[in-house]
Amino acid sequence: MSMLAKSIVCLRLIVSIQCVGAAGKYLLSAREQESSLYGLLFFDWGWEESTAQSLDDVGAWFCLLAAILFGLTACFDLLGNRRASGRLAPRWLTWLEFPILIFVAGWFLTLAWAEMMRGGVYTEWAIAEQAVRFMTPLALAIGLIVRDQGSAKRSSYVISGILQISVAATFAVHGWKAIAGYGPFVDLILLSDSLPWVGSMSQAFAERLLWAIGWIDVGLALLIVGVRWRWVALYMAFWGFLTVTSRVVALGVEAWPESLIRIANGGAPLGLFFLFQQLRQVKMAESECSSEVCEESSI
Repeated sequence: MSMLAKSIVCLRLIVSIQCVGAAGKYLLSAREQESSLYGLLFFDWGWEESTAQSLDDVGAWFCLLAAILFGLTACFDLLGNRRASGRLAPRWLTWLEFPILIFVAGWFLTLAWAEMMRGGVYTEWAIAEQAVRFMTPLALAIGLIVRDQGSAKRSSYVISGILQISVAATFAVHGWKAIAGYGPFVDLILLSDSLPWVGSMSQAFAERLLWAIGWIDVGLALLIVGVRWRWVALYMAFWGFLTVTSRVVALGVEAWPESLIRIANGGAPLGLFFLFQQLRQVKMAESECSSEVCEESSI
Protein backbone atom coordinates (compact mmCIF):
# COMPACT_ATOMS: atom_id res chain seq x y z
CA MET A 1 0.00 0.00 0.00
CA SER A 2 1.44 3.38 -1.00
CA MET A 3 1.81 6.25 1.45
CA LEU A 4 -0.99 8.10 -0.37
CA ALA A 5 -3.28 5.10 0.08
CA LYS A 6 -2.33 4.92 3.77
CA SER A 7 -3.14 8.61 4.20
CA ILE A 8 -6.54 8.15 2.56
CA VAL A 9 -7.35 5.19 4.83
CA CYS A 10 -6.23 7.26 7.82
CA LEU A 11 -8.38 10.25 6.87
CA ARG A 12 -11.43 8.08 6.13
CA LEU A 13 -11.15 6.52 9.58
CA ILE A 14 -10.63 9.92 11.22
CA VAL A 15 -13.71 11.42 9.54
CA SER A 16 -15.71 8.32 10.50
CA ILE A 17 -14.67 8.56 14.17
CA GLN A 18 -15.32 12.31 14.21
CA CYS A 19 -18.84 11.72 12.89
CA VAL A 20 -19.45 9.14 15.63
CA GLY A 21 -18.37 11.78 18.13
CA ALA A 22 -20.80 14.32 16.68
CA ALA A 23 -23.68 11.81 16.74
CA GLY A 24 -22.80 10.92 20.33
CA LYS A 25 -22.51 14.52 21.51
CA TYR A 26 -25.75 15.74 19.96
CA LEU A 27 -27.90 12.61 19.90
CA LEU A 28 -26.76 9.35 21.52
CA SER A 29 -24.78 9.86 24.72
CA ALA A 30 -25.98 10.25 28.30
CA ARG A 31 -24.53 13.78 28.19
CA GLU A 32 -26.40 14.69 25.01
CA GLN A 33 -26.18 18.40 24.20
CA GLU A 34 -27.85 20.72 21.75
CA SER A 35 -25.52 22.06 19.10
CA SER A 36 -24.48 25.65 18.61
CA LEU A 37 -26.75 25.71 15.54
CA TYR A 38 -29.76 24.80 17.68
CA GLY A 39 -28.86 27.57 20.13
CA LEU A 40 -28.48 30.12 17.34
CA LEU A 41 -31.75 29.22 15.65
CA PHE A 42 -33.90 28.83 18.77
CA PHE A 43 -32.48 31.22 21.36
CA ASP A 44 -30.96 33.93 19.17
CA TRP A 45 -33.11 33.94 16.04
CA GLY A 46 -36.41 32.87 17.57
CA TRP A 47 -37.14 29.85 15.36
CA GLU A 48 -39.62 27.24 16.51
CA GLU A 49 -37.95 24.84 18.91
CA SER A 50 -39.23 21.81 16.99
CA THR A 51 -37.66 23.12 13.77
CA ALA A 52 -34.31 23.84 15.39
CA GLN A 53 -34.35 20.45 17.10
CA SER A 54 -35.24 18.65 13.88
CA LEU A 55 -32.34 20.27 12.01
CA ASP A 56 -30.02 19.33 14.88
CA ASP A 57 -31.20 15.72 14.85
CA VAL A 58 -30.97 15.42 11.06
CA GLY A 59 -27.36 16.57 11.15
CA ALA A 60 -26.52 14.11 13.95
CA TRP A 61 -28.20 11.16 12.22
CA PHE A 62 -26.53 12.02 8.94
CA CYS A 63 -23.16 12.08 10.72
CA LEU A 64 -23.87 8.60 12.07
CA LEU A 65 -24.68 7.31 8.57
CA ALA A 66 -21.55 9.01 7.23
CA ALA A 67 -19.48 7.31 9.92
CA ILE A 68 -20.71 3.91 8.72
CA LEU A 69 -19.98 4.77 5.06
CA PHE A 70 -16.44 6.02 5.68
CA GLY A 71 -15.75 3.09 7.98
CA LEU A 72 -16.79 0.72 5.19
CA THR A 73 -14.64 2.39 2.54
CA ALA A 74 -11.65 2.36 4.91
CA CYS A 75 -12.20 -1.35 5.58
CA PHE A 76 -12.30 -2.07 1.84
CA ASP A 77 -8.97 -0.29 1.51
CA LEU A 78 -7.40 -2.17 4.41
CA LEU A 79 -8.64 -5.55 3.19
CA GLY A 80 -7.47 -4.81 -0.34
CA ASN A 81 -10.75 -5.99 -1.87
CA ARG A 82 -9.91 -4.82 -5.40
CA ARG A 83 -12.44 -5.02 -8.17
CA ALA A 84 -11.79 -5.54 -11.85
CA SER A 85 -11.98 -1.77 -12.32
CA GLY A 86 -9.11 -1.34 -9.86
CA ARG A 87 -11.33 0.27 -7.23
CA LEU A 88 -11.03 -0.76 -3.63
CA ALA A 89 -14.76 -0.50 -2.92
CA PRO A 90 -17.97 -1.07 -4.88
CA ARG A 91 -18.67 1.71 -7.37
CA TRP A 92 -21.93 2.78 -5.70
CA LEU A 93 -20.06 3.28 -2.41
CA THR A 94 -17.44 5.54 -3.96
CA TRP A 95 -20.17 7.52 -5.75
CA LEU A 96 -21.83 8.24 -2.41
CA GLU A 97 -18.58 9.24 -0.75
CA PHE A 98 -18.01 12.64 -2.39
CA PRO A 99 -21.43 14.26 -1.66
CA ILE A 100 -21.44 12.90 1.88
CA LEU A 101 -17.92 14.22 2.51
CA ILE A 102 -19.07 17.63 1.29
CA PHE A 103 -22.11 17.47 3.59
CA VAL A 104 -19.95 16.52 6.58
CA ALA A 105 -17.53 19.37 5.82
CA GLY A 106 -20.43 21.80 5.47
CA TRP A 107 -22.10 20.58 8.67
CA PHE A 108 -19.02 21.02 10.83
CA LEU A 109 -18.32 24.40 9.24
CA THR A 110 -21.91 25.43 10.03
CA LEU A 111 -21.52 24.37 13.67
CA ALA A 112 -18.31 26.40 13.97
CA TRP A 113 -19.96 29.41 12.31
CA ALA A 114 -22.97 29.16 14.62
CA GLU A 115 -20.68 29.06 17.66
CA MET A 116 -18.90 32.17 16.40
CA MET A 117 -22.22 33.95 15.78
CA ARG A 118 -23.52 33.18 19.28
CA GLY A 119 -20.53 34.87 20.88
CA GLY A 120 -18.52 34.05 23.98
CA VAL A 121 -14.93 33.79 25.11
CA TYR A 122 -12.67 33.28 22.06
CA THR A 123 -15.63 32.23 19.89
CA GLU A 124 -14.52 34.74 17.25
CA TRP A 125 -11.81 32.16 16.49
CA ALA A 126 -14.18 29.17 16.36
CA ILE A 127 -13.89 28.59 12.60
CA ALA A 128 -10.08 28.63 12.70
CA GLU A 129 -9.97 26.53 15.87
CA GLN A 130 -12.21 23.86 14.37
CA ALA A 131 -10.64 24.01 10.91
CA VAL A 132 -9.46 20.39 10.98
CA ARG A 133 -13.04 19.20 11.59
CA PHE A 134 -14.41 20.52 8.30
CA MET A 135 -11.28 20.78 6.16
CA THR A 136 -10.26 17.14 6.67
CA PRO A 137 -13.38 15.80 4.90
CA LEU A 138 -13.03 18.58 2.31
CA ALA A 139 -9.41 17.65 1.62
CA LEU A 140 -10.37 14.00 1.32
CA ALA A 141 -13.23 14.77 -1.10
CA ILE A 142 -11.10 16.90 -3.42
CA GLY A 143 -8.09 14.61 -3.15
CA LEU A 144 -10.10 11.53 -4.12
CA ILE A 145 -11.40 13.25 -7.27
CA VAL A 146 -7.88 14.25 -8.30
CA ARG A 147 -6.55 10.75 -7.57
CA ASP A 148 -9.34 9.12 -9.62
CA GLN A 149 -8.31 11.32 -12.53
CA GLY A 150 -5.01 9.45 -12.50
CA SER A 151 -2.71 11.88 -10.68
CA ALA A 152 -1.45 10.52 -7.37
CA LYS A 153 1.18 13.26 -7.13
CA ARG A 154 -1.34 16.09 -7.58
CA SER A 155 -3.68 14.39 -5.14
CA SER A 156 -0.92 14.27 -2.53
CA TYR A 157 -0.16 17.96 -3.01
CA VAL A 158 -3.85 18.95 -2.86
CA ILE A 159 -4.66 16.97 0.28
CA SER A 160 -1.46 17.98 2.07
CA GLY A 161 -1.92 21.66 1.19
CA ILE A 162 -5.45 21.78 2.62
CA LEU A 163 -4.45 19.82 5.71
CA GLN A 164 -1.39 22.00 6.35
CA ILE A 165 -3.57 25.11 6.47
CA SER A 166 -6.22 23.52 8.68
CA VAL A 167 -3.76 21.92 11.12
CA ALA A 168 -1.84 25.20 11.41
CA ALA A 169 -5.04 27.13 12.11
CA THR A 170 -6.22 24.71 14.80
CA PHE A 171 -2.85 24.51 16.56
CA ALA A 172 -2.32 28.28 16.36
CA VAL A 173 -5.67 29.09 17.99
CA HIS A 174 -5.20 26.42 20.64
CA GLY A 175 -1.74 27.83 21.27
CA TRP A 176 -3.04 31.39 21.56
CA LYS A 177 -5.73 30.32 24.03
CA ALA A 178 -3.15 28.40 26.05
CA ILE A 179 -0.79 31.40 26.18
CA ALA A 180 -3.70 33.51 27.39
CA GLY A 181 -4.39 31.00 30.18
CA TYR A 182 -7.74 29.74 28.92
CA GLY A 183 -9.57 28.42 32.00
CA PRO A 184 -10.93 25.10 30.64
CA PHE A 185 -7.42 24.17 29.42
CA VAL A 186 -6.03 24.81 32.91
CA ASP A 187 -8.83 22.67 34.37
CA LEU A 188 -7.96 19.78 32.03
CA ILE A 189 -4.37 19.83 33.31
CA LEU A 190 -5.43 20.04 36.94
CA LEU A 191 -8.01 17.25 36.59
CA SER A 192 -5.37 15.02 35.01
CA ASP A 193 -3.34 14.96 38.23
CA SER A 194 -5.36 11.94 39.35
CA LEU A 195 -3.12 9.85 37.09
CA PRO A 196 -0.40 8.11 39.15
CA TRP A 197 2.43 9.24 36.84
CA VAL A 198 1.30 12.89 36.84
CA GLY A 199 1.03 13.66 40.52
CA SER A 200 -0.53 16.71 42.12
CA MET A 201 0.26 20.18 40.88
CA SER A 202 -0.65 23.71 41.84
CA GLN A 203 -2.76 25.97 39.66
CA ALA A 204 0.20 28.33 39.23
CA PHE A 205 2.35 25.48 37.88
CA ALA A 206 -0.48 24.33 35.59
CA GLU A 207 -0.78 27.85 34.17
CA ARG A 208 2.97 28.10 33.54
CA LEU A 209 2.94 24.67 31.89
CA LEU A 210 0.00 25.69 29.72
CA TRP A 211 1.82 28.91 28.70
CA ALA A 212 4.82 26.87 27.53
CA ILE A 213 2.58 24.40 25.69
CA GLY A 214 0.87 27.31 23.95
CA TRP A 215 4.11 28.67 22.53
CA ILE A 216 5.10 25.20 21.35
CA ASP A 217 1.74 24.88 19.57
CA VAL A 218 2.20 28.24 17.86
CA GLY A 219 5.71 27.27 16.77
CA LEU A 220 4.44 23.96 15.37
CA ALA A 221 1.69 25.79 13.49
CA LEU A 222 4.30 27.98 11.79
CA LEU A 223 6.52 25.00 11.00
CA ILE A 224 3.80 22.84 9.45
CA VAL A 225 2.93 25.47 6.83
CA GLY A 226 6.54 26.44 6.17
CA VAL A 227 8.15 23.04 5.69
CA ARG A 228 7.12 19.48 4.88
CA TRP A 229 8.97 17.76 7.71
CA ARG A 230 7.26 14.47 8.37
CA TRP A 231 8.61 14.23 11.92
CA VAL A 232 6.99 17.56 12.80
CA ALA A 233 3.69 16.17 11.50
CA LEU A 234 4.19 12.97 13.50
CA TYR A 235 4.86 14.90 16.71
CA MET A 236 1.77 17.03 16.11
CA ALA A 237 -0.25 13.84 15.58
CA PHE A 238 1.04 12.45 18.90
CA TRP A 239 0.28 15.69 20.73
CA GLY A 240 -3.13 16.01 19.07
CA PHE A 241 -4.16 12.50 20.12
CA LEU A 242 -2.83 13.12 23.63
CA THR A 243 -4.95 16.24 24.05
CA VAL A 244 -7.97 14.40 22.62
CA THR A 245 -7.70 11.69 25.28
CA SER A 246 -7.34 14.32 28.01
CA ARG A 247 -11.11 14.88 27.92
CA VAL A 248 -11.81 11.28 28.92
CA VAL A 249 -8.98 11.26 31.46
CA ALA A 250 -10.14 14.48 33.12
CA LEU A 251 -13.92 14.20 32.75
CA GLY A 252 -14.53 10.45 32.71
CA VAL A 253 -15.62 7.90 30.14
CA GLU A 254 -18.96 9.67 29.70
CA ALA A 255 -17.07 12.45 27.89
CA TRP A 256 -16.18 10.13 24.98
CA PRO A 257 -18.08 12.26 22.41
CA GLU A 258 -15.96 15.28 23.34
CA SER A 259 -12.85 13.24 22.57
CA LEU A 260 -14.06 11.60 19.37
CA ILE A 261 -15.35 14.83 17.83
CA ARG A 262 -11.80 16.23 18.22
CA ILE A 263 -10.06 13.19 16.74
CA ALA A 264 -8.91 15.17 13.66
CA ASN A 265 -6.64 17.22 15.98
CA GLY A 266 -4.31 14.24 15.83
CA GLY A 267 -5.65 12.46 12.75
CA ALA A 268 -5.05 15.29 10.28
CA PRO A 269 -1.33 15.61 11.21
CA LEU A 270 -1.03 11.81 10.98
CA GLY A 271 -2.43 12.00 7.45
CA LEU A 272 0.16 14.68 6.72
CA PHE A 273 2.93 12.38 7.96
CA PHE A 274 1.99 9.79 5.32
CA LEU A 275 1.57 12.45 2.63
CA PHE A 276 4.94 14.07 3.34
CA GLN A 277 6.51 10.63 3.07
CA GLN A 278 4.69 10.10 -0.25
CA LEU A 279 5.93 13.41 -1.65
CA ARG A 280 9.45 12.63 -0.46
CA GLN A 281 9.37 9.31 -2.31
CA VAL A 282 8.05 11.04 -5.45
CA LYS A 283 10.90 13.56 -5.38
CA MET A 284 13.48 10.82 -4.89
CA ALA A 285 12.03 8.84 -7.82
CA GLU A 286 12.03 11.93 -10.04
CA SER A 287 15.61 12.70 -9.04
CA GLU A 288 16.75 9.17 -9.89
CA CYS A 289 14.87 9.32 -13.18
CA SER A 290 16.47 12.63 -14.17
CA SER A 291 19.90 11.27 -13.26
CA GLU A 292 19.36 8.27 -15.53
CA VAL A 293 18.26 10.54 -18.36
CA CYS A 294 21.40 12.67 -17.94
CA GLU A 295 23.59 9.57 -18.02
CA GLU A 296 21.91 8.28 -21.19
CA SER A 297 22.23 11.65 -22.92
CA SER A 298 25.94 11.85 -22.07
CA ILE A 299 26.46 8.40 -23.59
